[in-house]
Amino acid sequence: MNASCDIVGIGNNPTKIHKYTELVLHSNVRNVAFKVKCHLVDTITSKLPQQYVDISNIVLPQKIKLADEDFNVPSEIQLLLGADFYFKIIQEGQINLNNGIILQNTMFGYIVGGSTVTPPTLSMSKNETVNLVSNFVMDETKGDLQNIMENLWLAEKVPLEPEISSECQQAENNFQNTVRLIDNRFFVDMQLKLPIEQLQLGNSFYIALQRFYTLENKFRSHPEYFLQYKIFIGEYIRLGHAKTVDISIYDINNDPVYFLSHHAVLNEASKTTKLRVVFNGSMPSKNGTSLNYKMLNGPIVQNQLLDILILFRTYRFTLMCDIEKMFRQVHLNKSQLGLINILWRDDPSKPILCLQLQTVTYGLKASTFLSTRCLLELALRYKDQYPLASQALVRNTYVDDVICGGDDIQHLQHLKMELIELLKKGSFNLHKWCSNVNQILQDIPENEKYFGEL
Repeated sequence: MNASCDIVGIGNNPTKIHKYTELVLHSNVRNVAFKVKCHLVDTITSKLPQQYVDISNIVLPQKIKLADEDFNVPSEIQLLLGADFYFKIIQEGQINLNNGIILQNTMFGYIVGGSTVTPPTLSMSKNETVNLVSNFVMDETKGDLQNIMENLWLAEKVPLEPEISSECQQAENNFQNTVRLIDNRFFVDMQLKLPIEQLQLGNSFYIALQRFYTLENKFRSHPEYFLQYKIFIGEYIRLGHAKTVDISIYDINNDPVYFLSHHAVLNEASKTTKLRVVFNGSMPSKNGTSLNYKMLNGPIVQNQLLDILILFRTYRFTLMCDIEKMFRQVHLNKSQLGLINILWRDDPSKPILCLQLQTVTYGLKASTFLSTRCLLELALRYKDQYPLASQALVRNTYVDDVICGGDDIQHLQHLKMELIELLKKGSFNLHKWCSNVNQILQDIPENEKYFGEL
């Protein structure tokens, strides 16, 4: 504050104090004095105002005394008073000059506030608006400063929920209209853009057959790869996630039928599933279309990974687990099973079989939406019975990983039991358990614990 007042140090020389000191402020316009405690710093701020302000067109009343006669001239700031002190010095009396300038009476005299427009100088390419606030004259170039402030508030803005596209909304509506939970098993429809009888997928059988022949050639040169592939498909059939059907039940040229080509992703570093078969829903049929092209892209129904990890860091005690074969625990309604077929044989001397998949599977456009939306549906249906687990599925789950915790061990034990019981309501099994509290996992079988690096 550039006010006309005498500053007297009490007990110590202010120039030699590096932490704080007490000062007495004496007004030059009134017989008053104030004691203040001040922190001492090398520099308070830059010179204010930052540029000279031409006041030749401002007519000030003659009978008033200004707290700072040179308020328009850049100068060093010697003292910065807080808001608590500011209201002690404000006096009755305010003068509006009707040109954007306001004079406010204080114990130290009138201070100047408001805004004015300065004419261009050599350093300015256009007229600039200058704010005068409590004798601080601040440069406010309309263009640059406005952009700076907009960017500042944009950086501090809390992200809003993204708007749901019409396609995502249609997928959500389809899910709500077709989802069923029967005997602790979810049954859903694939999210199709058109009714199934209008899909016009074209003949995909011969392209899938050619790709299977290519895969068999790879089997011949990589016997270990073939062995693991065969084990994977065998498990698929054994668990009821696929079944053999007579291909003659399909009119492959006219029926809404689609054959998925497939290949394997091999991960030797994995401690559990080293080989995972991926089904290709984007393979074009004879007429150039694919199943994925005919499917809706459902919305993201889980929190962003960054939000989940930040929340995870707030817990004193942590608990993590994985939903085993999550996609494949969600079954498809019978009316759509003709859309997901693969070709297979484990012996080149035998006929090629048609395997009809029964569950949501990897490689389809809406698979992630369908499986994660079923988790959300489970949480919504049983939120009153399992409040802790329901909250964990909504807030702390990313795809098939539950990443949660708490600040009390008993709370964590209760959360674990609720998670196990709630997930069973949808036939989901939890494994790869991990915690920073050993006693939490005492009742978990060793083969269901995770011993890898986090």
